Amino acid sequence: MTNSLRLRLLIGYLFALGFLSSNPWLIPDSHRVFESATLDLMITWDLIDHTIAYGFLTVLLLSAALRDRKRRFWIIALAVLVSGTIGLSIELGQFWLASTRQFSWHDAYANAIGSFTGALLFWMCAKVVVWRDVIAGA
Repeated sequence: MTNSLRLRLLIGYLFALGFLSSNPWLIPDSHRVFESATLDLMITWDLIDHTIAYGFLTVLLLSAALRDRKRRFWIIALAVLVSGTIGLSIELGQFWLASTRQFSWHDAYANAIGSFTGALLFWMCAKVVVWRDVIAGA
């Protein structure tokens, strides 16, 4: 996949994410997937959607930007920071700009968890590819 195609995919995904996060007719699904009274924890489909969306955003950011192996840690950290900041910005935009949407700390946490999860999955897949190349070269 070429860099220009990765960049186009990333930009398209950002527009789709912004559109879906700001539209007034999309009502978040609040059906419970998991609930624990002892941990004071409730996971809904909406939180899972946020986690997956921002995990995928982080993977797209990393696939578009990660070329230098020497600076891999800093690029991954920056991608997590950028993805989390985009998520928080969209949540704040819902609070300030949309009358039918509202800010939610739970959504912001799910965005951050998704960003970390996406970076972890990308890092693990990169390690598998490196080991595959080492084994194939041996």
